[in-house]
Amino acid sequence: MDFKDYDTTKNNKFQDNPSGYSSFRDTEDVMTVMEWVGVITILFIPLINIIMFSIWAFGKRSNMNLKNFCRAILVAIVIGFCLKVLREIFCF
Repeated sequence: MDFKDYDTTKNNKFQDNPSGYSSFRDTEDVMTVMEWVGVITILFIPLINIIMFSIWAFGKRSNMNLKNFCRAILVAIVIGFCLKVLREIFCF
């Protein structure tokens, strides 16, 4: 087999996407500023914010930007709660 016989484009899964991962731009739309303003406004409403955090964080149809934001906030809330409990235990 000669070098000229080797087809570099055949069966090359990394040709279009060198990283091998699906491109974010191909799968998800970026949220606009007004969409974020709407999200923040909803999060100011008591009880509704907890429900919406859960829906956005774990829903299948949620935007990936919003899903990751809500998951990060929920993790921060859990860490804060744990630190508060530890403070109450050890600081009387």
